[in-house]
Amino acid sequence: MKNPTEKNSSRLPIPNEAFIREKANQVSEDDIRYVVEHEDEIKETFIGRGPLGKFFEEIVLCICIVKDYALGTYRKIPYWGIGAIVFMLLYVGNPVDLIPDFLIGIGQIDDLVVITLCLLMLRQELHEYKHWKAAQPEDDEDDGF
Repeated sequence: MKNPTEKNSSRLPIPNEAFIREKANQVSEDDIRYVVEHEDEIKETFIGRGPLGKFFEEIVLCICIVKDYALGTYRKIPYWGIGAIVFMLLYVGNPVDLIPDFLIGIGQIDDLVVITLCLLMLRQELHEYKHWKAAQPEDDEDDGF
């Protein structure tokens, strides 16, 4: 998947459920591993970034589910769901996406659309994961849930 915004035509795709599902299906095991290995950097992407900061708690939950999926401790989420989360995290971290982030005032609009759509699409899966995670014995690593 490497570049989450790679386009096949000269027309910009509109972030919608079909766009996210298509990109989610392109996510590889390497992409999942990247998210796990760069957890702190991904979290920093949301700290102090205006409206993206509102989603910090949900992003931490998404990173946790990807980590548990990668470890094999949680597999109740369909692969497209993991793909959608990984795509979302990589997309938001890419400063040159559909609307480049350096465009003041509008650069994060597409990021907000992608985050919102992904969280809505995965609402039930995230809810079930959060309950599963809360029922697990506590370990030394505190993920905030």
